[in-house]
Amino acid sequence: MEMIGDPGKIRRGKTALDLLVLLPSTSVGGAEKHTLDLCEAFAAAGMRVTLLTTADCLGHAAIRAAALEKIAGPVEWRDDETFEANVRRQKHGVEQVMAARRFDCAIVCAPWPHYAFGLQKALAEHGAPHLTVAHLFPRPETPEWSRLPIMLGVGGQEPSHAWAAVSWPVARRLEHMFNLPAHAVAHIPNGVDVAPLSPEERRRRQAEARARLGLEPEGALALFLGRLEAAKGADLLPELAAELAPVHARIVAAGAGSLRETLEASEAARDGRLRLIGHTRNASDWLFAADLLLAPSRLEGHPLVALEAAARRCPVVATDAALECYGQIRHQIAWIAPVNDVAALAAQARAALADPAAAAGRVEAGYAMARRDDKAAMIAAYKSLLRKIVAHDRLTRAAIWDAPASEARHGA
Repeated sequence: MEMIGDPGKIRRGKTALDLLVLLPSTSVGGAEKHTLDLCEAFAAAGMRVTLLTTADCLGHAAIRAAALEKIAGPVEWRDDETFEANVRRQKHGVEQVMAARRFDCAIVCAPWPHYAFGLQKALAEHGAPHLTVAHLFPRPETPEWSRLPIMLGVGGQEPSHAWAAVSWPVARRLEHMFNLPAHAVAHIPNGVDVAPLSPEERRRRQAEARARLGLEPEGALALFLGRLEAAKGADLLPELAAELAPVHARIVAAGAGSLRETLEASEAARDGRLRLIGHTRNASDWLFAADLLLAPSRLEGHPLVALEAAARRCPVVATDAALECYGQIRHQIAWIAPVNDVAALAAQARAALADPAAAAGRVEAGYAMARRDDKAAMIAAYKSLLRKIVAHDRLTRAAIWDAPASEARHGA
């Protein structure tokens, strides 16, 4: 296994908790940024944090810049390999690291639930207490649901192994798939940093952001911020641009993905109604510059981009799937349309643009929600859950050592 960093040479102290974070991804999106937030928060709290992920992820600027111990290994899930081959390779990668160094606990990022199976298996066999954070789970009776590997009997809820989910739909579907008791999967909503921001300050920041980005001060701007993939609804952008043309609104799409060339070849891109800018490091400026965020996703867990928009008082127009995590409250914080319904989504966008004053109520509700469930609240919840897992593990180990030899052997 090719590795960057030697786990055996990383110094250990005597008191700080050693945390291994496992990230089985090859690109960086919301789940990966969320994992990096956890890494940095736990490191700031005094833990020794080591991130085990792929070389591709370690090459991303944000992860490369993070002040963490990092190890690269082939721990990703490969869709072109069998289930068994993936589990075997992931398990071997984790075993090599844990053979060289003991960790007190681990966190596993699961962009999809089965992406964690080999990692969980290795941790369980080493007796390492761990928390798996699930980000996505397809809706029942969809093609994505039927394509997931058979999960029953895998990844059970042991006392030292817990699941958390970034949204309540993901939590409930995990419980259903694994036959877990109700509410066995903790729901910890995503959170972002939210600074005080008045509506007047928002208007000033919008003008400044447009000037920095070289945009005209006037003219409606709808922002798509995410991967250019079908799951995100990026294939709908040309049609949406055509629907918004009568109100002189342009769409700017910030992101990369497999649909880039197709979108560039569209009539909307050629005539300037759809502008593709690729990856941007100025996401905050674009969210301030935009008149609304478009989220036409077909599946989401708890989208960070919607929270980032709410934190900047940027109106959000989304599909019901994009903001499923909010239940009926989503209608109070955003303009909602059915999945794949371009006409309905465009109509909601036009409504949001038509009367900004009337939109103030939803924008205010979204901003208040983002402030209440901010990053600090999210981190505190993860710290509390991880403490419980580690404490239970230590109590269990102590009970085994204190028990008579015959009881310890037989678990009596």
